[in-house]
Amino acid sequence: MAATGNTVGYLLLTMLPVDGAEIAKSMNYRLIAYSELGVKEYAASLELSPDAYCTIGTRDDGLNEYEIYYNDTAMPERINFSLLHEIGHIYLGHLDEDKKEPVFAEAEANFFAKYAIAPPPLINELRCQNAEALRSYFILSRECASYAYEYYTKWLNCRPEYTDLERELIKQFDPSLSQMSFRYQLPPASSYGFVAEEVLPFY
Repeated sequence: MAATGNTVGYLLLTMLPVDGAEIAKSMNYRLIAYSELGVKEYAASLELSPDAYCTIGTRDDGLNEYEIYYNDTAMPERINFSLLHEIGHIYLGHLDEDKKEPVFAEAEANFFAKYAIAPPPLINELRCQNAEALRSYFILSRECASYAYEYYTKWLNCRPEYTDLERELIKQFDPSLSQMSFRYQLPPASSYGFVAEEVLPFY
C-alpha cells in the first residue's frame, strides 16, 4: 500500500479527481490510444484487452521504456481506472523479468488503481456516506464507486488513527478537499459519529 501513496506523493498531485493520464505522463510512460493504431493493430489490441494493456521495451540509452495502450472509446471514468491499473502493473514491477502469476499481478494492479483513484483517507475527509457520493467527488463509474466504498467501510472500522503517510496525503490534497467541502457545504464530522483521528487503513 505504501507504494501507491508514495507514487501520488512523489508526483505532488493536489487536486481531485486523480488523473491517470497525468500520472502516466509525469512518470514518462507513453500513452497510445487504440484509435491511433492501424486496423490490424486495433483489432489485435481489442482482442488482447477491451480496456488497456502495457508493454515494456528498451530505449537507445538502454533504459526501460513503458507504453500504455488504452481504448479511448470507453467512458472517461473507465479509461481513468484502466490507466491507473496499467500504471500499477508497471510501478509494481509486473513487466520486469521476475514476473508474478497473472492472478496475483491482476489483483495487485486492481488494488493499486482502486486505492489511487479514491484513497480512503480522502473519502473520509469528505465524509462520503455512500457510493453515489464517491461518484460525485472522484468521478467514478457505478461499479468502481461500489467497490471503492466497500473497501472504505472496511478501512474505516479497522484501527484508531491515520498513518503518517495518510496524514501527508490529506495535507497534500487539502486545497482540493477544502474546495469540495465548501461547494457541498458538508456538515461537521461529529454529526457522522466519528472524527478523522479515529481512523486507520484496512490492509
